[in-house]
Amino acid sequence: MIPSLVLLHLLAAPYTKVEESFNLQATHDILLYSTPTHDIARRLRSTYDHFEFPGAVPRTFLGAFLLAGASKPILAVAGWQHAQLVVRAVLGLFNALALLKFKSRLGKAFGNGVARWYAVLQAAQFHVLFYASRTLPNMFAFGLTTLAFAQFLPIPAPSAAADKTVSRQRTGIHLLVLAGVIFRAEIALLLVTQVFFLLHRRAVSLHTVITAGIPSALLALAISVPLDSYFWLRPLWPELSSFIFNAVHGASSDWGTSPWHTYIYSFLPKLLLNPLAIGLILYSLFLPALSRAATALTLPPMAFIVLYSFQPHKEARFIIYTVPPLTAAAALSASHIWTRRRRTTMHRFGSLVLVASVALSALASLAMLAVSALNYPGGEALWALHQHVARAGTTGTLTVHMDVLSCMTGVSRFQQEHPSPPIWRALSSLPQTAQVAWLYDKTEDEQALADPVFWSRFDYVLAEDPARVMGTWDVVDTVYGLAGLEILRPGQGVSEAGNQEVLESLRGLLRRRPASSSGHGAPAAGLETRRTESLARELGAFGLLKEGIRRFVTRGWWIGPRMEGKIRIMKRISPSSPEEYVLPKTGE
Repeated sequence: MIPSLVLLHLLAAPYTKVEESFNLQATHDILLYSTPTHDIARRLRSTYDHFEFPGAVPRTFLGAFLLAGASKPILAVAGWQHAQLVVRAVLGLFNALALLKFKSRLGKAFGNGVARWYAVLQAAQFHVLFYASRTLPNMFAFGLTTLAFAQFLPIPAPSAAADKTVSRQRTGIHLLVLAGVIFRAEIALLLVTQVFFLLHRRAVSLHTVITAGIPSALLALAISVPLDSYFWLRPLWPELSSFIFNAVHGASSDWGTSPWHTYIYSFLPKLLLNPLAIGLILYSLFLPALSRAATALTLPPMAFIVLYSFQPHKEARFIIYTVPPLTAAAALSASHIWTRRRRTTMHRFGSLVLVASVALSALASLAMLAVSALNYPGGEALWALHQHVARAGTTGTLTVHMDVLSCMTGVSRFQQEHPSPPIWRALSSLPQTAQVAWLYDKTEDEQALADPVFWSRFDYVLAEDPARVMGTWDVVDTVYGLAGLEILRPGQGVSEAGNQEVLESLRGLLRRRPASSSGHGAPAAGLETRRTESLARELGAFGLLKEGIRRFVTRGWWIGPRMEGKIRIMKRISPSSPEEYVLPKTGE
């Protein structure tokens, strides 16, 4: 169930955002350009994306290197056109398998009932499943931290030999150290809270911590420093640079700050999602039969969250590592209530409420997926551009400039070559013509963008603001993106004024077929197609669907995502010479 849901989230939202771009582009470059052994500096600088777009801080290449290695055999069979989906699927399935390993160890420690409830609660959440396949540094670390938490679970009494317990604790420490030193520095804080808890309970000796931690840190440095120094062409430990940038200099605050309590009162309930999750955790902590196990699952992650709350810049993904153990603590009391459902009326009622809460969480998770999938207009725009060119039958070399918003919301090097449509567009996808050679530009320099001659190089432009594009252009399509939520009553928006046109357009979409070159129906079919395409451009595909729902299902009501035009696909109306792009002098 969990691996299938991870893949569902991937297929529904195949595009990526700017936070994921470093690892995704690095994986692409390693797959396509390999790792040169001679003339290294020139070859890396001329092909690898990170020299042009290095990001705020350097990141490790290890995750991308391993991901490329694991994906390459699959791509040899699946084909390069599915490369982005394959690469993300490999990462997503690794994280899913880590969750399954945690579930398996949970079952051995506390019983199959707890493991089953953990799986149900985890599967009904949104963020872990959605982020599992996303090439964020946090999600490369997530699988390691989840496997580490599995190692810290108690061993059942018959096989709980001291040496086996110590061996698993050492493995858990190894994994947390590797994750912190290589991928995310904040995991060092999670390691500290976990180790202090084990020392407090006398579950591990200081000797074990030292002999496990120091060699692991040296091993991690021996992996990260040479590899990343090679790719960045300078001596480098990326996570040290990140720690200095974010924690010492406090530069992460430039991306926004949040109150101290944001993680506890806002992000954590969203991550757990189930409305009963916090109550179930508290029930486990205060129930004598469960309190010892629940404390071991809850206290280290919560201590990490409290301490990390002093960092002003906050995002949900920074504490996503705590979700599996906290969900497991909720599963303890869920299983306790469920196994007693036949004993008392209170437990029977509690069981019904539990089932209802899981169903509600699952519906909320699917709704969040549907909304989140609308938030990648850059990927949609590049896909729509390729479709536009395929329909037109254009051949030759085409150049396209993609603005900052496009690159931040879906455009990647994988997508430039073979854009992958989301699920709802897959059936309408046209085969790409092999006669087109694409050249892509992602220039961000303001001085270059202010030069009218700069724009003469391009056949197409993906632009958030058409006014910034100089020259004579035709907007051939508008790509819509999420702009919040809205509530519409009957009579608001298009539902009344454009009701008949929407109805006709929807009917046209349902029965669309190629118009024959002869016959009385061809002109009407062509007119209907043009009307449908015109309305689709005006409303967007989602807007057309929304108005169809209002027309046929809700009688004019709508409570849901509000879409607005985000990116315009612009086609150049060719000038006779680049000089036509030069603005007239003042007074002429």
